[in-house]
Amino acid sequence: MHRLPVAAHRVAATNLIAMLAALPAAAQRGAPRPLGNPIHVAPTALARVAPDGQLTSPWHVLGEGGTARTVCNALLCFDAFEPDGNVPGFPNECYPGFDCGMGSHRWWFGTAYTLGTFAANDMQSGCVDCWGAVAQRLEFAWHWGPCPDHGGVSRCLVGVWTTENWADCQAPAYAGSTYSGVLYDFGTLECNANGYYFADIYDLCDLGLYHPLPLDGAGGYLIVLSQGTSNGYIVLAEGGQTMLWGPKRVDTQGPKQYQDDNPRDAMHNFLDAALGGECYDYAFGVCPDPLGACAAFYSDVGRSMCSPVCAREECCPCDTNCDGSVNGFDIEAFLSMLTCGGCPCSHFAGDMNGDGSLNGFDVDPFLNRLLGHGDMSFCAYALCP
Repeated sequence: MHRLPVAAHRVAATNLIAMLAALPAAAQRGAPRPLGNPIHVAPTALARVAPDGQLTSPWHVLGEGGTARTVCNALLCFDAFEPDGNVPGFPNECYPGFDCGMGSHRWWFGTAYTLGTFAANDMQSGCVDCWGAVAQRLEFAWHWGPCPDHGGVSRCLVGVWTTENWADCQAPAYAGSTYSGVLYDFGTLECNANGYYFADIYDLCDLGLYHPLPLDGAGGYLIVLSQGTSNGYIVLAEGGQTMLWGPKRVDTQGPKQYQDDNPRDAMHNFLDAALGGECYDYAFGVCPDPLGACAAFYSDVGRSMCSPVCAREECCPCDTNCDGSVNGFDIEAFLSMLTCGGCPCSHFAGDMNGDGSLNGFDVDPFLNRLLGHGDMSFCAYALCP
């Protein structure tokens, strides 16, 4: 088991949360269901936090009177959030051929599930440029529900860590390889709002803070929902849960997720849930599948798109839907790449001029290639259609 020695969560024995918490976690969770109406919120302050949940830096105040906000880190290194490519990145669906018909909806377990405040997921980045890099921009989404004891509102903080290692349903899982993380303070938020909250954090490059990404692309990430700190340690929230989504492009994620809910005690029991542990199977047969904590990490490695890293990337310029042909069906995928910052089947296919970036300079070469003209000699693969 891995303990996050945060201050104990406070649950009044007379309130609804306490009654719900008395139910078995599986009974609360049930089947995932969609929830729409994403509500964008930005942190008011942030601080460095150790793997054990202790704050290790002063609070950095953001916004007016605080640190200026600079957009940085253009390369999407791991995507289980699916942003629309804007700033802030709005949750949406924009990868042709990988559409779940959900739009901006994301999965969750409903208001009855109050124990989703400490989640851990694996991550496998399909972008070799990101391996061993640092993320200074990230996105995540959650439902906030530590009420009714707080008048319908409560202070909301979210802690995020990355890990170097991962193992499903067996020790040490990620324990001993967790990097220091960042605690984000969103001030006072309405509980059980008609929708869910999401954040696009791009302040870290102004402060020299970052989330290290796994050296070989394979590791994990942890998300903790909190209502504050006590004696310098995070206090677990009394209710809430991370929203759920999954990778669709070159990134991957396994079906197992750790969730501190049996019981909620600021630690993960690494045994399989069938054996009384907190390692759950999140392959529910929905789209996308499997599900995981909704999050995305970006880095700045001098390019806005990934180098090809696997056979799935062996897709030539202009064949942006990777069907083996260059024709009008590639237009929609190419436009999606320009707006979403990537391609559902290949980060390589849209880089028409071979400069390592995906931008407006690729439009004319794309049109030339589509019409059967243009020099494609930079193509690294021999199977150009």
